[in-house]
Amino acid sequence: MLIIKVGGSVITDKSKYLAFRNPVMDRIAEVLSHIREQMIIVHGAGSFGHLKAKEFDLPGRISERTLQGMNIVHTDVIRLNNEVLQRLRSHGLNVSSLTPFSLFNGRRNYSLMRRLISLGVNTVSHGDVYVTRESVNIISGDTIVRDLARLFRPRRVVFMSDVDGVYDRDPKKIRNAHLLRTVNGHVTVDGVNNDVTGGMRGKLNAMFEISRYAGETVLMNGFHPERLNQIGTERFIGTIIGTK
Repeated sequence: MLIIKVGGSVITDKSKYLAFRNPVMDRIAEVLSHIREQMIIVHGAGSFGHLKAKEFDLPGRISERTLQGMNIVHTDVIRLNNEVLQRLRSHGLNVSSLTPFSLFNGRRNYSLMRRLISLGVNTVSHGDVYVTRESVNIISGDTIVRDLARLFRPRRVVFMSDVDGVYDRDPKKIRNAHLLRTVNGHVTVDGVNNDVTGGMRGKLNAMFEISRYAGETVLMNGFHPERLNQIGTERFIGTIIGTK
């Protein structure tokens, strides 16, 4: 099994509300369509989630404001999910979508996904909001991937981000930042912007934990999805994440 996490920063312009990068998702879908292995695809919310979450102070305690924000964000991420499904299906991928908003009620419940996986179904999920007795919460795609890696012990987990991999310094700010081909143990990430789901620090922590459950954990550039086919070769550009 493969678990593919498609970052919101790849398929959306996170600086512009509801800005979907259709051609980028189309290229990713084309590459995934050639994989003959069961997949779980999880995508981030990007500009369909983060901007309004910040505007309405999410996550936060239940109030008229946070409930209004919850409704807006959930509607928007479903819209993004439908765009993603359309691109995947246009390339012949038969996928079923599961929304965390409907599945999580105080705790994360993956029983329906377990059932679909047991039937051999390729599933899609995404970052979302959900409500408990006291608060409106956000669950990131990275957290969902971590949960699923623990449940299904996949052969490989691939994170498609908007950078080539893990760098010794922030590549968006420092021109001569060095790409690390492998990362073992926790690394310090300074100067990287955080968002409502934890930014690069949160992503790295999730990936380190995931590497305990997956045969291999990889971070690569989603703007070059063809690199997925080069993992394990000298041509591959990206970072292999490990714990040793």
